[in-house]
Amino acid sequence: MEFSPNVTVIYGDNAVGKTSIIEAVNCISSIKSFRTTDYLELINDSSEYFYLEATLKSENLENKVTYYCDKQVKKIKLNNCLCSKLSDFVGFFNVVCFSALDFLKLKGSGNERRKMFDLVFCQISKDYMFVSNYYKKLLKDRNALLKRLIFENRSDLQKLIEVVSNQLVEYGNKIIEFRKKTINEISNFAKLHHSKITEQLEDFVLTYYPSVERLTIEDYNNSLNEDLKRGYTTIGPHRDDYIFIVNNKNVTIYGSQGQQRNAVLSVKLAMADLIYEIKKEAPTLLLDDVFSELDRKRQNALVSSLNPNYQTIITTASISDLDNKILDKALLVKIDKRSE
Repeated sequence: MEFSPNVTVIYGDNAVGKTSIIEAVNCISSIKSFRTTDYLELINDSSEYFYLEATLKSENLENKVTYYCDKQVKKIKLNNCLCSKLSDFVGFFNVVCFSALDFLKLKGSGNERRKMFDLVFCQISKDYMFVSNYYKKLLKDRNALLKRLIFENRSDLQKLIEVVSNQLVEYGNKIIEFRKKTINEISNFAKLHHSKITEQLEDFVLTYYPSVERLTIEDYNNSLNEDLKRGYTTIGPHRDDYIFIVNNKNVTIYGSQGQQRNAVLSVKLAMADLIYEIKKEAPTLLLDDVFSELDRKRQNALVSSLNPNYQTIITTASISDLDNKILDKALLVKIDKRSE
């Protein structure tokens, strides 16, 4: 399938594979699915592996990417050269994806919301990705030491916990500072998008809510007894959260489904803007079933919010209700059972 460099609308009945196309493009970018954390679920029941291949064109450059995955191994190749680590590829092809599952993430746990933002943070900053991954390793080490210390009250384990805690302070503060700065930028972009989508009837603010404003070793020392009781580390950026506020209220708790949809969509559009501003490269924007609950007026408001420099791929069940202003600009691709 070849996509328009501008807007592509993929349409067809339910369960014909529209979202799978979006999922494949997203996988090429982030090496992950937005529908599942278990990569084995991406393998067809009748197959032993999956294989994705994409040609990425930008101005006069052309790059070929392949992604192979079976039950034992995952491999990414860029122009036939194997990436030594899958994370090495993240950030090469920048994608922001909006899907109905984002509502579940919005209303779910803080962990789900952190994942939503970390996908973009890792695309815009290799340093953040390294620090975040190393922090997770240190956190795993400290949690393992806590469990041992419960049964083995040894001085050497206590010293090891202090060493690991000191490193968590260093790397945790780097994460906190990055998130503070970046969320403020995303919030500014999202506020503008939200104003357009809601026709200036609602005000939106995205707020970063860290578990600790700035980590110190005293924080870990003071929480040690509680950590030992629970068997895991209770403070740090792995406990942070993000609050979506519409008209001074937490939309996750008090917002209607439409308000929640607009808030998430505004943030996703803002994420694309941030990538474009920082990397000076237009991202690909994936909008899965984005028009399903929007009237024509809201559809046009959404389309007017899209940056014309972005490649945008939209899925929808039908184009009969879409405004001509959208249809005239888009490459239309119909998917049905025969397309398989």
